[in-house]
Amino acid sequence: MYRGTPPGSASELQEPGALADPGSTIQVVLLEDGTEFAVVTYGSSSCPVVSTGSTVMSPNHVAIDAVDTYDDPRSEVCTDDLAPMTHVFDVPPDVDHRKPLTITILGQDRRLSWNDPSPGAPQK
Repeated sequence: MYRGTPPGSASELQEPGALADPGSTIQVVLLEDGTEFAVVTYGSSSCPVVSTGSTVMSPNHVAIDAVDTYDDPRSEVCTDDLAPMTHVFDVPPDVDHRKPLTITILGQDRRLSWNDPSPGAPQK
């Protein structure tokens, strides 16, 4: 986990909505070698989303355990900005590349397509 966006991902990520639309504050990208993916969260730079682990639910579904420290009553005063935080995870070894990879984080699903370079979009 690190502040900022993954190197080389600027063209794949969308600027988050000015009103912090949940659809734009969590994005996913496949990293260059295809064995890892990044979840990029946008939120307060002083109270970021913190990933605490991941669970492979099925070969094409990974659930990310995360805490939004902005909502934690123990947090100090949080800045009202939208800074990126990147969380990197391994792609499950038995993933089926003919199907999208679903990533669930903070109750939201994003999908990564192996043939589509665009960031994961919200799923309804």
